[in-house]
Amino acid sequence: AHPSSVTCERCEQPWSPEEFWEWLRSRHFQRIWDQLKNPRRPLLAESTQFVNNQDRLYKMIGEIGFDVPTGNKQCTFEMCHQAIERFLPTPAFRSLSGRFAYLTRRFKQSSNSFGGWEHERLVVQRVSSYCTNQVDPVSEQVCGKPDPTASSHDLAVSLVDRPIVGHTVGVFSTVESSTCTGSNESIPAFQVIFPQEDPSAVAPKYLVWAHNIFYWNWWHLVPFEVSEPVSVFGLARKAADWEAARRGLANRRGSSILEAKCYSTFHAPWSPAVFLFWLRMNRSADDVGCGTMDKRAGGWFIPLNQVDDALRDVLGTWPIDECRSHQFAKIMNCWRSRYSTQLKLSFSAGSDRAEFLSLQQFEGLVVKKLGDLRVPLSEVAKKIRRTQRRQRILDSVAELIGGKISDSNQDKFIQAIMSDSHPPHLMDISGNKFQVITPAHPVEAELRIQPRYLVWAYDSLRHCRVPQPMWSPGLSVFELAQKACAWEDNGGKIYILTASCYNCGEGSRVHGSTTSCERCEQRWSPEEFWEWLRSRHFLTVYDQLKNINQIKDSRQPRYPSHDLFYDSSTFDRRHWSRIIDEIGFDCPVQREGPTFKMMPAGIVQKFFPTDDDPSFGARYYRWWSNWIRHVGQHPDGFCRWELERLILHKVLRSSSEAGSNISLAA
Repeated sequence: AHPSSVTCERCEQPWSPEEFWEWLRSRHFQRIWDQLKNPRRPLLAESTQFVNNQDRLYKMIGEIGFDVPTGNKQCTFEMCHQAIERFLPTPAFRSLSGRFAYLTRRFKQSSNSFGGWEHERLVVQRVSSYCTNQVDPVSEQVCGKPDPTASSHDLAVSLVDRPIVGHTVGVFSTVESSTCTGSNESIPAFQVIFPQEDPSAVAPKYLVWAHNIFYWNWWHLVPFEVSEPVSVFGLARKAADWEAARRGLANRRGSSILEAKCYSTFHAPWSPAVFLFWLRMNRSADDVGCGTMDKRAGGWFIPLNQVDDALRDVLGTWPIDECRSHQFAKIMNCWRSRYSTQLKLSFSAGSDRAEFLSLQQFEGLVVKKLGDLRVPLSEVAKKIRRTQRRQRILDSVAELIGGKISDSNQDKFIQAIMSDSHPPHLMDISGNKFQVITPAHPVEAELRIQPRYLVWAYDSLRHCRVPQPMWSPGLSVFELAQKACAWEDNGGKIYILTASCYNCGEGSRVHGSTTSCERCEQRWSPEEFWEWLRSRHFLTVYDQLKNINQIKDSRQPRYPSHDLFYDSSTFDRRHWSRIIDEIGFDCPVQREGPTFKMMPAGIVQKFFPTDDDPSFGARYYRWWSNWIRHVGQHPDGFCRWELERLILHKVLRSSSEAGSNISLAA
């Protein structure tokens, strides 16, 4: 800087053409000499003389403006990785110097790097080239190492150090670039923009969202009807209009995944040329949203080792209500509040950033999973549970065979249990056969029944505890479940079905009315029930298939002849845990509350049904609330839900030994 009483070359009196020519020869002598000597030499040839990227960047710094400043740099900063769109003019920033001064606050100091004025000159080069040709000369290719497998022509293009003059047909041809292909061969090709379509710019979030719909074939995520062929720009405009029309509604449906933070951006609207450039240069093939995963940051982070569990948690609790399932932002905010409080997730300044994902990055994974599930958003929770059950089956098979199958008979049973078609017969604990559906009744294959009835029906057939009014020869799981459903629809009550192991909320795992769990989700088909059965009782089903022609099932746990007391030397906690796990849905993961000793067998008589109290669950709750006040806790005892399952077993066994059936009450 200099005082106002003196001048420098940059602020002296206006120049004449002669004075400008004099300055030009002085400032760019070698370049002018080369132009006069070889007027037709390709500009790309100049790039080959630079042996590394830093030489090229210094060359770019010296190519523009007046003479570069001399002297030592006060401080240097890391290479600018800010997206070029951040330096473009906006209503708030019409000055490049102002925008640069604002954004440079994020630069980190680094030794032997670029000074502030050098960064600014590079930004001028980038903005000028981008505004003219939609090409950023300082791309990620420049900042990284050249690809050794690239051809000499590709390297020359990547190292071009001047804006391309003229139309960009050779780089981004309309014919070449307006047609895109999907993520695999089964997805049809699509158009970025039709020739007759309005080429006006569109906000990036809608364009990137629309491209994701086409590229991944995620049409189930489009929250509005599309009745005619559209391009990416056409779908993006429809999304913008659809979202704008709902902003003023008090009870708007929500904007689905358009609300995801991975689509949030401050970029100016994109023209077709800018969007095509983004597709070619900045888009990651496996990523969704604006920008690449490594460029999206935020103030909330989740450790990488917890990402899979977090995804299962948020998707497994996705609302089943058609309206609420589309409120992406609200769902994620509620989940984030609950999950952060539960695990106290945070990112400290001393932590390694590579070990965490930001909220924007995590929401990108959620969007990707919602798309890959390929079901309506109201069915996401059910689909994710089916996916987990299938993975659980595969894990059980891998554990069983130990990585190899040496027995041909074993191979047959493994194939049977991995098949999506249920076997002809299953086996109860006495060696009697029963079926999932009756082949002689084709209508059973079309039945869809609530999960709680199916699980109860399987347990009843498996443990030979079918209520007498429902018994008939050749009774199948689906036939018994249908009878139970009809019984309750007609005002009857099934005593055992009121137990916690067949209903929501066992082990305090309650959920709201807008979400679902495995016990209350939509009705199951025979295929879905067989999937659940293999996942829930893999080893038991495997043994049934192996021992289908034997008299009894050796895996079924037996009760000891004595009652359970903790001073008994024969107490086996693992044995009783197997009995607890034999019935109902999956046991809760955690043991809730205090644990207590087992009571004498005589107390079981109190849980037999009566005419005025046909609910096992209600009776057990009243007994538990009173009983825990009078007994001492035991470190190896049973918690509330464990004891309920044991008592349920004892009630069924006692009723069977007495020759009566107590499973039903009027």
